[in-house]
Amino acid sequence: MAAAAPVLVLATPAQAATEVALWHMEDPSVMTDASGNDNTGNPAGVTSVDGTSGSGYHFDKTDGVTVKDSPSLNPGTSDFSVTVHVRFDIAPGSGVGDYDLIRKGVTTTSGGEWKIEIFPGNNLTSPAFCLFKDTAGKVANIRGTKNLADNAWHTITCAKTSTSIKLTVDGGTQTKAASLGSISNNANLSIGQKLGGGDQYVGDMDEVRITTGTETGGDTTPPTVVTKSPATGATGVAPDTDVSATFSEAVKNVTGTTFKLKNTATAALVPATVTLDGTNTVATLHPNAPLAAGTKYTATLTAGIQDLAGNKLTATSWSFTTGAATGGDTTPPTVVAKSPTAGATGVSTATDVTATFSEAVQNVTGTTFKLRNTATSTLVPATVTLDATNTVATLHPDAPLLPGIKYTAVLTAGVKDLAGNPLTATSWSFTTGI
Repeated sequence: MAAAAPVLVLATPAQAATEVALWHMEDPSVMTDASGNDNTGNPAGVTSVDGTSGSGYHFDKTDGVTVKDSPSLNPGTSDFSVTVHVRFDIAPGSGVGDYDLIRKGVTTTSGGEWKIEIFPGNNLTSPAFCLFKDTAGKVANIRGTKNLADNAWHTITCAKTSTSIKLTVDGGTQTKAASLGSISNNANLSIGQKLGGGDQYVGDMDEVRITTGTETGGDTTPPTVVTKSPATGATGVAPDTDVSATFSEAVKNVTGTTFKLKNTATAALVPATVTLDGTNTVATLHPNAPLAAGTKYTATLTAGIQDLAGNKLTATSWSFTTGAATGGDTTPPTVVAKSPTAGATGVSTATDVTATFSEAVQNVTGTTFKLRNTATSTLVPATVTLDATNTVATLHPDAPLLPGIKYTAVLTAGVKDLAGNPLTATSWSFTTGI
């Protein structure tokens, strides 16, 4: 097949960088191109995982994504860069010589090829690898200098200019002199494996970006979060834990406004001190007091955080759950007052039902505090609230109760004190007046 004529040609002076594809990888059923160039991908087998921003894709077995050939995905003779974010913990083994992360064309493709791989070599098991081959068959490649199979997020950028190729891994750049001709083929673009299978990637991927033209203004790659502590979905976390985030490069503007921790259920902000380490890559949020035990919390990093070139972090959040209290408070809360009282009769149909606890509690909702018609077990639609002291719960029926009917109020063990000690489930009944 004859090589397609290059579409993008380096201008004089150099043309500004143009984003030709941006895939956030939020939906495993379709890989939408956010650049507006309609380079939409067709995923096969990938599943959704927690990504560097929102969700990402997990690749395994025969999973991959195909993007239909488009001239915009060919470098031609223009400057060209591709960025991927990857996380994996298993290096390519004997059954798979290397991991294909993203490529357009293979060795036999007319018109050249470009690709990013995890390709062992130089006594490394899992370094990044860039390769560009032009229409005439001239090849330039460059291999990274560190293993990446550590289950942390890494940012890899492969770039080609008129005089060099570059590999940037987590902010560190290697450059090799190279002068290549046009790269322009008619192949579909593949992510996660070769077209038709082979070199299967086993790991996670997120936020893939392709640009053509000269990057003006220096660094245009936004920072990413490569590790989070506690990890996403962690349970049994110590209540006296600090929350931290490690970035792919030095950042700024990390404050209590851009790095926050909230109680997931109540959205209450956790008072805390936020600091950035000496390298400006690790942010730590230190709560002013131990977190409540047995409680889910959500940490948020906003786009106010930027790298030193001013590129904004894509806002991200993650959640974890604290463990039960150890040492300290082990006494469960009790109900010290009920209204209406147990066994009361002639109760107004317009009554609210309240419970007063022996100490401040949490998780008082329509699921843990309920009112039912005793005879029919029909649940009474109601609004449940907790007062400012977190000691008095009120159940307000959406409509007046029926006259002459016995009702039963129930408090479940889902109600807990602030140390995570559960209430012993309790119930009581009363009867409305006629």
